Amino acid sequence: MRSAPLSGSCSRTHMMAFVCNVSPIFIYSFVRFLNLKQTLRISFILFPRSYIYICSKYVCNFMTLYFVVPSREPNSKYSSKPQGPIIEDKAEYIRQLTALLESKDFRERIKGIDQLVADCQHNPSMVIRSLFPVFDAFRDRLQESNRKVNLYALEALQGMVRLLKVDLSGVLNHLVPAIVDNHLNSKNRAVYSAATGALCELVLNLDNSLLLEPFCFKARVLSGQAKVDLTEKVAELVTELYPRRPQLVEQKALPLLWGLLGPSSGSVHRATTSLCQALHHQMGPGLRQSAASQPPSVGRDLNQLLRTMS
Repeated sequence: MRSAPLSGSCSRTHMMAFVCNVSPIFIYSFVRFLNLKQTLRISFILFPRSYIYICSKYVCNFMTLYFVVPSREPNSKYSSKPQGPIIEDKAEYIRQLTALLESKDFRERIKGIDQLVADCQHNPSMVIRSLFPVFDAFRDRLQESNRKVNLYALEALQGMVRLLKVDLSGVLNHLVPAIVDNHLNSKNRAVYSAATGALCELVLNLDNSLLLEPFCFKARVLSGQAKVDLTEKVAELVTELYPRRPQLVEQKALPLLWGLLGPSSGSVHRATTSLCQALHHQMGPGLRQSAASQPPSVGRDLNQLLRTMS
């Protein structure tokens, strides 16, 4: 069983797990037996067609233990079954779905998210025809203050991206800010994981040339962990895109690098180094040549960073 990465590179393995057909009570007893003082915490992670409980990470005598326990719930909350009769009229479809997504009752808003997920699988042509009004309403669920609905929407989006793929391209400029704003700097681990999972699905399922500009823009204007994560994502896109779209990469990624150069430390410095390495690997001496047209401080900071990398 594989899970989507929780953070960082989409291709990197972030979690190892032992699948155990046992109850959470057994896990709790086992952890107590190991005399681990950390309180057992259980969170929900979406897997294709099923839910599992993932217990927190425990370290004991240099051994990391992860427990993955199949859910005992008979029905997945993200049911792939049609939620009702398929509506053929576009205007009526938009009216009914947006009414659910914009309801004052949070349970109705969650029902609307379920309906949209089911329609992406069973009635994708209608979703695509209604893309802008439907995803305008769905975007508000990604950004709303009710944390339960907010998290539910972030997790559901991952499945929608896998189903619709390139057909979501038209709403990327709305979706990316809704995913990254606030969520990548969230102290709520479940929200952060759901947001990074959604970004990974975008990278895996859409044309990455469409993602480069919104990722670069958000990496410039956001701070904290969001800046780090998005800068690392841009470094990955540079490696994939430069061989076929060099001008696009230089136009979008170089201004991000110039803005990151200078005094920095910790994770921001590591992310800056990753981006610089990716660009230098692809551009070679052209990276220094491009910096020559910038203010002198840019060339000086770039040369200093390149020296530390060699």
